[in-house]
Amino acid sequence: MNQGFIRAFALLGVLGVAACGEDTPASVGDQLSPVEAEELAFVLLGAAFETGAAGGSFVPAMVDGPAAVPFSFQGSVDDSAPCAGGGSVSLVGSVSATGDDDTGALNLTFDVSTAHNGCAVPGESMTFVLSSQLRTMFTLSSTGGDDASWTGDVDGTVDWSGDDRSGSCTVDYSFDGDLVAQSGLTVTLAGNVCGTSINREFTYSVG
Repeated sequence: MNQGFIRAFALLGVLGVAACGEDTPASVGDQLSPVEAEELAFVLLGAAFETGAAGGSFVPAMVDGPAAVPFSFQGSVDDSAPCAGGGSVSLVGSVSATGDDDTGALNLTFDVSTAHNGCAVPGESMTFVLSSQLRTMFTLSSTGGDDASWTGDVDGTVDWSGDDRSGSCTVDYSFDGDLVAQSGLTVTLAGNVCGTSINREFTYSVG
């Protein structure tokens, strides 16, 4: 059970990769370009999921004593982890999971408040320094092996700085994706990030 749970978070770490819209005034300070707004959406997700994978405050509760097969779990999330360039990210909320160790099947849901605290994350266009108050909801499903699909939403406020610019803005976007071991990863983002409407699909090939 614990291995499938940890593997699920590891899969989501790929959302931290860099992403390569029309503007509407919905932010204060400097404006992000459409490309930068898409990149920020990926950076926010990547930092949150890497924290969930690294923090593990709920994982020990799952592995104390023998685990039933199939299994189910409900618990709390209270994690924090350093960011790549300084600062930290914290997650507080709830998590639930069901699955089967024999088949590798896993269904995972979490609902967390995410706070970036001076979190510096390198992107392709700039290093973002972030302070945020976000709500992240996420559901992942896997029938076993290395295939998985997920969907979720992010909304809240973020203060950002980088490349001698800074601003404050709201984000409200959804994400979904599929990981197929033999073909690769597909991720779709749709919604609004700092006044920019985004609706993009990204594909990453295996090998």
